[in-house]
Amino acid sequence: MRTKLLALAVLGAAVVVGVAFAALALGDTSSEASVSPGETANIEGLTWSVVATKQRRRIAIPDGGLTYAARNGVYLILELRLENASGSAARAVGEYVSLVGADGKRYGLDEDGSTAYHLTLGPHRHDPALYEPTRPDPVFGFFDVPVGTARAASMTFDLPRQALRGTPLLEIRPPDGSRTAFEIDV
Repeated sequence: MRTKLLALAVLGAAVVVGVAFAALALGDTSSEASVSPGETANIEGLTWSVVATKQRRRIAIPDGGLTYAARNGVYLILELRLENASGSAARAVGEYVSLVGADGKRYGLDEDGSTAYHLTLGPHRHDPALYEPTRPDPVFGFFDVPVGTARAASMTFDLPRQALRGTPLLEIRPPDGSRTAFEIDV
């Protein structure tokens, strides 16, 4: 009798473990967060905040004579503040970022618009180490934020106007499967 009870207990534990592993393998274990305008979110050791939004049909590069025009309608420029208060190394990665328009479509960072906007900032706008003329805008690549510091960054998206007729979302999806969506005031 004792042997049967022990066997049933072991079998029960095996079933529980099997169901737990199946749920992990098949189910969505990611977390989701929605961030209202003006609020912050912690993502992979960084505190993200959207500090400004701008819309431009064109971005003129000073002293260069070049003007970039949004192919889809309008550039949406997001200026961010990324703070590392985690006590360890943290990195911002542009591949994790996209914009979900009010039209329901997903838009990636626009490299031309980001570079053009970056060149308009000049040395007095943000941290000069972040915006060196010889470096691309770090958000569509990656950059480290040292412990105890905050860095400014910008992201530029090329969108049709209908994508802004509501509340677009800045979506950040790191490899851990979590999703954070910032509501963008436009």
